[in-house]
Amino acid sequence: MVPIDVLNSKSTNTLEKYGIEFSGNCYSCDLASLSVTRDAMIWANVCDQKDYFKVVDFSFSVEGNKTIIKTPERTYTLTQIDKTPVYELVIEGQKLELSHKRISRYFTTKKALPLFKEHDCGDFEG
Repeated sequence: MVPIDVLNSKSTNTLEKYGIEFSGNCYSCDLASLSVTRDAMIWANVCDQKDYFKVVDFSFSVEGNKTIIKTPERTYTLTQIDKTPVYELVIEGQKLELSHKRISRYFTTKKALPLFKEHDCGDFEG
């Protein structure tokens, strides 16, 4: 899953309301993507997939539009808030501080990202 942000809070069109956070994806490169499989939950830097934090001690459950991931330190709740899809992440428990991997509040799938109006860094070259 890739991080997105609210870009136009007044828009009712999800594809215009959300999009990539330009600074975190293109300038400072400090945002984290999220990948969850049966065996691991991985937070990786959006600009450098080799810079990652891996969690293997977790359980997860699905309750309606929510996926709940539990570790000994935290509970992560991913709620699908729009069918596009857009997910909102809430983390409860110990504060999660990762170097060069800032956690976004909103995510979408890699497959859906190109659908958003703001989905890449354009001509920006850092």
